[in-house]
Amino acid sequence: MRRKKNDKIMLFVLLIVGISVGYAAIYSNLKINGSTAISKNTWNVYWDTPVVSAGSVSMTAPGRGNDENEPANTKLTWNVTLDIPGDYYEFTVDAVNEGSIDAMVTDIITTTTPTTLPSYITYSVTYDNDGTVLRNHILPKATVENNVSTPSRQKYKVRVEYSRENATAATVNGMQQSESYSFTFEVQYGQATDAAAVPTFLEAGDYFTLAPDASSATTSYEGFSGATPTADQTLWRVINVNKDGTVEAVSEYVSTNSISISGTDGYKNYIAGLNDIASCYSKTNYTVATRMFGYDGQTAVIQDTSAFDGTTSEAPSTTSTSSPTTGTGEEYSGGVLGDTLYLRDYKLVGDLYKIDTSTYSSSGLKAYKKSGDAASYWIASRYFEKDSNSFSFRARYISDGAFGADWFRIYDGNWSGGSTGYYVRPIITVKSGLTKTGGTGTKNSPYTLG
Repeated sequence: MRRKKNDKIMLFVLLIVGISVGYAAIYSNLKINGSTAISKNTWNVYWDTPVVSAGSVSMTAPGRGNDENEPANTKLTWNVTLDIPGDYYEFTVDAVNEGSIDAMVTDIITTTTPTTLPSYITYSVTYDNDGTVLRNHILPKATVENNVSTPSRQKYKVRVEYSRENATAATVNGMQQSESYSFTFEVQYGQATDAAAVPTFLEAGDYFTLAPDASSATTSYEGFSGATPTADQTLWRVINVNKDGTVEAVSEYVSTNSISISGTDGYKNYIAGLNDIASCYSKTNYTVATRMFGYDGQTAVIQDTSAFDGTTSEAPSTTSTSSPTTGTGEEYSGGVLGDTLYLRDYKLVGDLYKIDTSTYSSSGLKAYKKSGDAASYWIASRYFEKDSNSFSFRARYISDGAFGADWFRIYDGNWSGGSTGYYVRPIITVKSGLTKTGGTGTKNSPYTLG
């Protein structure tokens, strides 16, 4: 039998997004001896303002109606066609509370047909900052000022993708006909109760305070010396909001005291020791991960130290420059390690701080102690180069906002360097579902997480 359309894969998607209104949660029979007055309130939660940000779609939502069992604009239908791997469609839509009663998410129901999707189809509904939709998140009642009512809004993002990474030649050629999938996402809103939690809604650039459990940051790895108190590093700035709702944040300040790293032990343990120091900034029930600035999977401890005798002739191919480049990862050659994995944090933090030109250098990476003194800090990344007389095993750092890497070397067979200490600037990942209280999210008025 001849294949149909195996040169153009068509994917038909029917997506329905709905709100179920929790009437039972706001209705009571009142029996009172005497007399009482019940204030008039309204309950009105609905979808509004769908905006397509990728792709051309057919999208409909019912207009306002009089059906009390199913208020207007609680269902939204979305139909798309995806032609080739890499195509995706995405739109945002607001959940609106126009009533006079606080609402909260009481249940979240997601179904797909078929139940198990192939690996090349991805589908998600999140908040617009990629945060996870969670139960108990509150959608406040409308605000009323001078007799003017302003509804509250929470923006959702819907995305479906024909994944280029997971679509193989066998997948494309083996498809006998177009495939159809359907998705339904339903978020149920009911009256807010004592369990209601305000979503964090943290965005890149927001400041918050969080004190680590440990009072001192140090490590037992050989080649490291020095300890630094954590009390001056409780102010964090969001650099990234992950799709699962967790938040990555960098310490606004570098450590009060420096950490010295020296010798072959210090170099081979360089990544492990720095991350061990970063782990001291964890906070029970708040953080899910910690790392030192620049870490993105580098080898923690160098096991093969054969290159440390100064006889290795070649450096890893993509790490032959100490300037930031567009690299893809870590390279190994004859006991030598070099990486460009630091570039993720380098870009996240650098791009964010470029806007603060009154305080930070144009590179966006200059950092200070809480006292106000500028200070250099380690990057969890290695680099190697060789000239006629020496072999440089370098540990990257930021000095005065600029990039540097020149602290360990073998010159004429003798190992040296690494005696000067630099400071540390950890990054923490905060779990999703927390609340933010107080402050406005600025450096001078940070949020408090709860």
